[in-house]
Amino acid sequence: MFLLNTKLMKKYILIFLLAIIAWCNVSAQLMVHSRYTPSNDNEVLPVINYYASKPIANKINLTLFTTVNENFAQGLLGISYAPKKWLNIGMSVGIEQSSSKYRFANSLWIGNENQSFLLWLEKGKGADNYFYRATYKYDFDRTFLALNAWRFHGLGPMFGYKMKKLNQTQFWIAPLYDVELEVARFVVGTTIKI
Repeated sequence: MFLLNTKLMKKYILIFLLAIIAWCNVSAQLMVHSRYTPSNDNEVLPVINYYASKPIANKINLTLFTTVNENFAQGLLGISYAPKKWLNIGMSVGIEQSSSKYRFANSLWIGNENQSFLLWLEKGKGADNYFYRATYKYDFDRTFLALNAWRFHGLGPMFGYKMKKLNQTQFWIAPLYDVELEVARFVVGTTIKI
């Protein structure tokens, strides 16, 4: 199925690469993770997410978010507003690899240097075409603990290690339970600040 959309995937990859070039010298992060589902023939789903933010006015940033995996790809362009240091609100619009072609997203981040809460909501065409991720995270010196509600992945904790010498690169693992499909999942990944 993934190979049948090769032309479309090439377009998404080209958009992704152009976006990286256009967003040089901005605040960005790359998250690469794999979702492992033991009860589904040991299925492994690699996922790549890229998020970038560039100031365009006082307290206002232009944002870019992309996701690519073997079943899905999307690109979202938006605006975020940070009225306070501890609060950031965002809205995005973009395209996705599906028959609907469009996608909308909203985000809310509340936090400080030790703890944060992120809510990310997406909606495409159709009743089941939605995504959510809610994460509460507490940072220690070199480690962190988080609680996730993450559609297509599951509910549960996340444990991570931060490498300060590598610009706060994080390695993490999340044993989760997908309440929609009623299966246990393990997600292992890294988040790299660029």
